[in-house]
Amino acid sequence: MCHAIRQFVFATAVLLTFAPRALPQQAPAFDYFNGLRFERSIPTPQQHLGYAIGEHFTRHADAISYCKTLADASDRITIQQYGRTYARRPLIALTITSPANHARLNDILARNLELTDPRNTSEAHANEIARDNPAIIWLSYNVHGNEASSTETALQLAYTLAAATNDQITRILDDLVIVIDPCVNPDGRERYVNFYDDVVGQQLNPNDDTAEHDEPWPGGRANHYLFDLNRDWTWCSQIESQSRLPLFRTYKPQLHIDYHEQGHDSPYFLGPGEAPYNANIPDETKQWLDLYGRANGQVFDANGLVFSTRERFDYLYPGYGKVTPIYHGAISLLCEQAGHGMAGLAITVDDEHGPGLILTLQDRARNHFLTSMSYLETTASNREKQLQRFARFYRESMTLPDRATTAYIFPESNDPGMLGELRRVCDMHGIEIEQLTQPTDLPSAKRYWPPFASEMPAHIEAGAWVIRAAQPMGRLARTILERDTFVEDRDTYDITSWSLPSMLGLDGVEYAGDLGVLSLQPLALRAAPVRSALPLPNNTAGLLVPADQTNFPQALGLATSHNLFARLTGDAMTIEAPDGEHRVPMGSLLIHPARNIFATDPIATPRLDSFVQEVEALGLHVLPVTNSIPRTGPAFGNNANRRFIAPKIALLRGSPLSSLSFGHTWHMLDIQQPVPHNVINIDALRRLRLDDYNVIVLPSGSAARIKRELGDDTATALRDWVRSGGTLVAIAGSCNFAWESLIAGKDTKTSDDKPDPEPKLNTLTYAEREARDVDERIPGAVLGATIDLTNPIAAGLREQVALHMFDAEPLDMQDNAYVIARFDLAPRLGGSINNKNTDKLASTAAVTLHRVGGGNVICFASDPTNRAMNKAGMRLLLNCITIAPSMAPALQPLGDQANDHNDLDVH
Repeated sequence: MCHAIRQFVFATAVLLTFAPRALPQQAPAFDYFNGLRFERSIPTPQQHLGYAIGEHFTRHADAISYCKTLADASDRITIQQYGRTYARRPLIALTITSPANHARLNDILARNLELTDPRNTSEAHANEIARDNPAIIWLSYNVHGNEASSTETALQLAYTLAAATNDQITRILDDLVIVIDPCVNPDGRERYVNFYDDVVGQQLNPNDDTAEHDEPWPGGRANHYLFDLNRDWTWCSQIESQSRLPLFRTYKPQLHIDYHEQGHDSPYFLGPGEAPYNANIPDETKQWLDLYGRANGQVFDANGLVFSTRERFDYLYPGYGKVTPIYHGAISLLCEQAGHGMAGLAITVDDEHGPGLILTLQDRARNHFLTSMSYLETTASNREKQLQRFARFYRESMTLPDRATTAYIFPESNDPGMLGELRRVCDMHGIEIEQLTQPTDLPSAKRYWPPFASEMPAHIEAGAWVIRAAQPMGRLARTILERDTFVEDRDTYDITSWSLPSMLGLDGVEYAGDLGVLSLQPLALRAAPVRSALPLPNNTAGLLVPADQTNFPQALGLATSHNLFARLTGDAMTIEAPDGEHRVPMGSLLIHPARNIFATDPIATPRLDSFVQEVEALGLHVLPVTNSIPRTGPAFGNNANRRFIAPKIALLRGSPLSSLSFGHTWHMLDIQQPVPHNVINIDALRRLRLDDYNVIVLPSGSAARIKRELGDDTATALRDWVRSGGTLVAIAGSCNFAWESLIAGKDTKTSDDKPDPEPKLNTLTYAEREARDVDERIPGAVLGATIDLTNPIAAGLREQVALHMFDAEPLDMQDNAYVIARFDLAPRLGGSINNKNTDKLASTAAVTLHRVGGGNVICFASDPTNRAMNKAGMRLLLNCITIAPSMAPALQPLGDQANDHNDLDVH
């Protein structure tokens, strides 16, 4: 990458992209084709909304209303609601094409889907379809809520396509089926628009010091749970993504455009990005990216607008809105307009000539309109070639280079919940899974977990899941399932590793041999339902919920909600249940029916039945046992089985905490594995009754800023609360605050950093310094860690876990700290990290627990909730949140602390 060129383009573009203007000003014309004529019976945006596009931000409800009006008024448009957001706002898509195409739309879509399976569609038949079928375009607007200009563009574009009568428009409508998603992220957009409308005055003020240009925490970028929807296209953790993808797969567009905004001083970005490209993206796709970029460039040149291209925005990470569609066969590009949440309706843009250039919302919407129309025109001109390329993409997905991985194989003995998550992601994208019907011995395979070897034999039992690398969706399958992604250029915009099996903690192998030796059948539709423990035997001595089930933390949450007396087993047990013998791991939930039935509580027995029903509805097994003395392990009443202390959780939010870290943790506790919790503003901590809670979760944030926000008195109160039995769970950046304010009691570090052997910066050239900066970065590498399975907090976990790392600062810890998880000696599982940083993190703590008085301080070196990808890491965090109160000596009743005699206090 050439940063010097990048800086030059940035500096010169400010002067040339925006024409100087005073307020008020003439609105820019949305006139891509000169002399457009419009059908007067179709209302304009101004007639419906009461203002011209760009004069105000359009509320989401008003945008939906106008789209419905267009659909009612024009036979070129249909509207469908494909879902609702978490805040219950509708998600809609407009389908725009000629009336004749609408009349045969189902046939068009069916023939388009024929191109996606070369096993059933010959090349000759594919060419026939390409000759006759319209091409399909999908335009995604406003995925980041505070990048708000593109929804305005969507409304203007929809009107133009609905009402314009010129030959250029009718030809586009004949040749194309256009899908407009006017607002991918309604919740984020409304958060931003509400903020802006609440603080803006009657007169536009472009001064960037004013309140309307200073968006408060958490900003409008993310959705309701503060997820970046532009990183969620592959994993589909959010309801917006889950709702959109089935419709997207119904249409399977040949072109997808992802509309964004960036800093208000930046030039418009269009066309292809910069290396690295994912190795699974074919060269032909890159050529088409360039074709569209050049076409857009000509439009901007004709309008006297400066733009940037082929820089910064790479195609490595698969979860982007501009990248996932590529694996579905689309040519997918990013458009970035200057503006973002700071720009408002108008903002002053400064350059070396001084202030005076004003960027308006109308400018921003117009520029996105230009590229939108350019994409339509270029695709219409290349319709048949695009469809032929689309068919070729899928045909070539069925072939693999020599010695390439042919299949990814996962034993059925893996955690069923984690296998279920693998299946969910594959099903969302149409990735096919098969199942091994006979055991087999593979001569060579590559493991997902250490010890690694280039080739080693593997015995695979019948029932294993097999995902072929050569299948219609094989490029995406390879991208998300390969353990280690090839990165051609380390100067990347995002993370560099995301292997789904590693994130799920699945055992498995990559196999590069002949699949003909495997006996395979399609994977059965779904697992059999859990066998119910109800009705409970009259002589039930205990109910056991084994901890080695993915959703076990939810069972702890339900025990909390039902106010049940329970214990956590102190050791593994072998018990006899009605359906046979079971091995139950340490830390499983043990409920004594007799302790939950009281003469004064006539609803106790129904409450137990309700608890069992709700737990089984999660897919969890509940084991009724009639003998309190298991075959092996402690008797049910033994003090070795800790009293379960129901977690009373406070999850902190607000500045200076990371909005993403908070949102991801909130979503984990509220949606993914619901556990009773309380979301509390961090600035309320100073007046909070801390004794009402026994767990406080502190999302990632700046330690210095957290200290300033809380002040010394609150930090002292927090430390006293921990000493009296509280558990504080600190994530990533917040660990430094926990160390300095709660553990060490001082600002000094105990880690013994070695002197840096690297040359001093002043001995390096400019290029060498840039290269060193890139080399020192850790852009989301995945490191392996080993969990201490003897620690009660590790209940039900597997020994190895993968964690994303973004820096090389090891966790600080006292000599008497418990290391819950430790990075391996050779920790790298995938992604970009240099040898120096690998060595720095090797064998250091990934998760620690310090005893402070009668409570706990738990620190995570990285945030396992990031993008909800790392389900295995999130399970470790959930264990810490839900089990740690039961490990706090101050909270265990006298006689229930048999295992605590060796616990060491800090201070």
